[in-house]
Amino acid sequence: MGARMIPSAAVLNVLVTMPFGEAQLDRLRAVSPDLSVSAADPERADYARTHVLYAGNPPRDLARAPQLKWVQVHMAGVNTLQDHPLYANSRIAITTTSGVHAATIAEYALTVILALAHRVPRMVEWRDKGRWPPDEQRWPLFVPTELRGAVLGVIGYGSIGRELAPMATTALGMRVLACKRDPSRRADDGYRLPGTGDPEGTLPQAWCGRGRAGRGTEGRAPGRRRGGRLRRGASARGASSIWRSGRRDRLAPRVGLPVVL
Repeated sequence: MGARMIPSAAVLNVLVTMPFGEAQLDRLRAVSPDLSVSAADPERADYARTHVLYAGNPPRDLARAPQLKWVQVHMAGVNTLQDHPLYANSRIAITTTSGVHAATIAEYALTVILALAHRVPRMVEWRDKGRWPPDEQRWPLFVPTELRGAVLGVIGYGSIGRELAPMATTALGMRVLACKRDPSRRADDGYRLPGTGDPEGTLPQAWCGRGRAGRGTEGRAPGRRRGGRLRRGASARGASSIWRSGRRDRLAPRVGLPVVL
């Protein structure tokens, strides 16, 4: 915490307005004897003496929190706060939980990929009908797509994508295509649990984006002309359409396959 954020009081009053249990609150209290940690409902909370706030929905009336110096939001992003006075009209520090949810969301993405590849939604749909298709239709309807050797395209190679990539390459033998705004900046210095993710960006075999072209073992990324820019008419979705079976000697997009964001 910077010097300008430290209040003159000897004790920092930390208010949590998320539904934390006592065990979670005790972990916060154990950080330092100089912390006074309390919890309250966000609508009925008294913010008057709060220095640090952990919240999902901070109060819009900042006059209720005259001593507030730091807000830790429960979300990974601040897009929901764009019109909030805290974000637009104050100098109060705001931090997020970016990176904390990476493993959980990456596991969910992997679950969806496997479900789509093995036609689980289609099976559920037929089950809900209370019948199964004729035998001659079952093969084209339910035979799964093999994921080993297929391409996983990740649009926005951030904390979630960097957690998903090692899962896909290690467990499923997939190849990774990473698409980000500047593919020349492959390392990520965001928060991550030790030993997780792909912080140096070494797993993708190809990169695409609006910056300098990323070079991997597969050469130029699909939809990219020499010089590093996406050719006219190529979209992020087209450049990194996600996984395919069949020909595995090239990273060719194919219309109709699901996109993993």
